[in-house]
Amino acid sequence: MKKGIIWLSSYPKCGNTYVRIFLSHYIYLGKDEPDFSLLNKIPKFEHKETFAKVFPNLDLNTNFVYYKHCIDVQQKLISKFDQKDLIYKTHHFFGKINGYEFTNEQNTLMFIYLIRDPREVAVSYASHSGISIEEQIEMFIGKDKINRVGYETKVNWMLSYKSWKSFNSVPSIFIKYEDLINDPVNFFSSIVYLLSRYTDIDYDLNKIKKVLKVIDFKKLKKLEEEKGFVESMSGPFFRSGKTNTWQNILNSDQVKKIEDKFGDVMKEFGYL
Repeated sequence: MKKGIIWLSSYPKCGNTYVRIFLSHYIYLGKDEPDFSLLNKIPKFEHKETFAKVFPNLDLNTNFVYYKHCIDVQQKLISKFDQKDLIYKTHHFFGKINGYEFTNEQNTLMFIYLIRDPREVAVSYASHSGISIEEQIEMFIGKDKINRVGYETKVNWMLSYKSWKSFNSVPSIFIKYEDLINDPVNFFSSIVYLLSRYTDIDYDLNKIKKVLKVIDFKKLKKLEEEKGFVESMSGPFFRSGKTNTWQNILNSDQVKKIEDKFGDVMKEFGYL
């Protein structure tokens, strides 16, 4: 059986962390309460710690050109770790930077892409970043297609989706955040079923239902309030866990800007 990276890919604030929490508890569950430390089992790829796992002697300072090493890092991770330890979160786009690939068919076993209504993403991302919604929308739909921060290169919501959609040579599944919230058993089952076809992760419907009770959003929010959450920035990471809150937050001009920019993909996913 082929080994490779399993990508949990998305634009930020599209449910990636929620899926990580589910999968980390599904694969490594040890108790009946949520445990944020399990997220360390499914880390973000674009981190110094990931690169240091396989290149401990590499100079990873601020002048380090990360994208030249992504393929090498992935190859070494694949050779060093078991398949269940090769699940990585990413917000990176699928493609090349200056001729260097982020990933490829040889290194990728499959990917799960999470997408969310961009009107809701704008609201959630603004809260997460501690900036105004107007500022967030301008960044969100801005002309600058590439935004590099540290070991990560992001493109806008639509280009992120289109880049991963073009990666059609490996198994994949595209999941709407709204479906995970409104019909969690069905759509988390779809994710686990895909994993079970290509890995030794078993499909167990009763276990899926149990894990969903363990990671109930209210429990996650309470745990963050009590112990904090390392990925939160200016405000709570687990903000509402709801859909369509944008309807009471965005004004008509803000909605129009987003819909004009991303309308085609929004229609594809039934957001318009």
